[in-house]
Amino acid sequence: MGVLQRAVATAALFAMTVSGAAAFPGVFGKDNEQADRPVGASSASAGAGALSLTRAIVPARSGARLRGIDVSHHQGRIDWGRVARSGHHFAIAKATEGRTYIDHTYLRNKLLAEANGLAFGAYHFARPDPRPNDAVREANHFLDVARLEPGNVIPVLDLETTGGLSHRRLTRWILTWLRRVHERIGVRPMVYTSPTGWAERTGNTTVIAEAGYDVLWVAHWGVRDPALPARNWDGNGWSLWQRSDCGSVPGIRGCVDVNQLAGPSIGSVTIDVPDTMAPVVRISSPASFTGAVVVSFDEVVLGVSPQGLLLRGTDDGRRERARITCRSGIGWSVNCSTGDVRRVLLTPDQPLVPGASYEVVVNAHSAYGVADRYGNLAPETSRTFTAPTELEQGSAPIAYERPRAWRFFGHGGGPGGRVAASAEAGADAEFTFRGTGVVWNTVQGPNHGIAQIWVDGRFVRTVDTYARVRTVGIAPRVTWLERGIHTVRIVVLGESREEATGTVVAVDGFSVLQRRSVRR
Repeated sequence: MGVLQRAVATAALFAMTVSGAAAFPGVFGKDNEQADRPVGASSASAGAGALSLTRAIVPARSGARLRGIDVSHHQGRIDWGRVARSGHHFAIAKATEGRTYIDHTYLRNKLLAEANGLAFGAYHFARPDPRPNDAVREANHFLDVARLEPGNVIPVLDLETTGGLSHRRLTRWILTWLRRVHERIGVRPMVYTSPTGWAERTGNTTVIAEAGYDVLWVAHWGVRDPALPARNWDGNGWSLWQRSDCGSVPGIRGCVDVNQLAGPSIGSVTIDVPDTMAPVVRISSPASFTGAVVVSFDEVVLGVSPQGLLLRGTDDGRRERARITCRSGIGWSVNCSTGDVRRVLLTPDQPLVPGASYEVVVNAHSAYGVADRYGNLAPETSRTFTAPTELEQGSAPIAYERPRAWRFFGHGGGPGGRVAASAEAGADAEFTFRGTGVVWNTVQGPNHGIAQIWVDGRFVRTVDTYARVRTVGIAPRVTWLERGIHTVRIVVLGESREEATGTVVAVDGFSVLQRRSVRR
């Protein structure tokens, strides 16, 4: 922002005829962008002999309220004391560009501007490209360098190039960058652009403002009122207006960008003081017997540990061993203790017991509490859930004692579309569940044979699965069990009636019943 273009043109320009700045698209403005100017305005003039590219210095308005500047290494060494005494209220400095560049004057500018009482902010000059995670990498680079804190001006994305991306892909890139910054520091950044630049690069999209990034810093020079992109930034108007790229400010040699704040207080565009609100916790039950419980937070949290998260059975209170994985808001794996954690996956080491009740507790022990950046502990939060009661033949809780004796076949008509089948005597399938009964979903057919049902080590009944015509949805059941933990076992006998052409026994799944105990 604010590249000083006061050098005399090189010899290669001697032969060029220039009548105005329009002959040099992109020469002036923030880091090589020309902000919108009124029709007919010129920022270059032809001199005698060599072409001289100069701009008139615009004095800063002495009576203006809430004035500010934006700077970079192009301004050189700045006397921040004189800047502050001249009546300016804020300063925004370039911190980074692309994935790796750091403005070498940034830290000095930050230290001295803050020391002289100016509200200070930082901007990132975007270099979008199609490489994977480019926007996230650029956002991380910016935040690591900028080190913004409460009281600083909110972070800025300076968009002046497309990197060859289409309107749609660039819009997605912008949103990713903004969301990554928001995720890491809990603050929604502002966007710097000119009206024409926004239209050319994004197709004048309103998506960014509609997504909640409603603070606009518009660059429009030499006009009484700025034109605004994206339908008046989706009705939000402008918050900062860069009025000129060549203001004269005490303490700075040559041109500097000068800005005006829309509101009456700089607090409207600064990072709030540390919050005192506790993180909001949401717990989602697992989608399968081996799936993860998902614990999500409405802001970045730290200090996630096994001691602070508890998964236990509600019937016996026994703690279940589980693996903890932490994710950022965009799904990256992060350090649970110190990373930018937004989601925690609590995955049980052993499959859940079908039909059993479990409880997840967050911050069960405050000594190991999950807290936000400002130390606000998440409230103790719990949720109970019941493990699924419908099992397909391939579900983790179902164990096949002699797995080589079982084969899996195509559509069996059941919900899962497959069945496990065996004709070997002694082959069995079993699983443990909690409930008052169980249904064995099986298949009948002309090549099917006889099996036994055992529950908790006791023989229950023999089931003949022969039928002249293949039939799905057959459901022998046991309904006389007391409420509690039980194990059902289906045993293939390797036998069949005389007219059968085989001894196949099929397992299409099981259903757990949760009724009061009844007799057969």
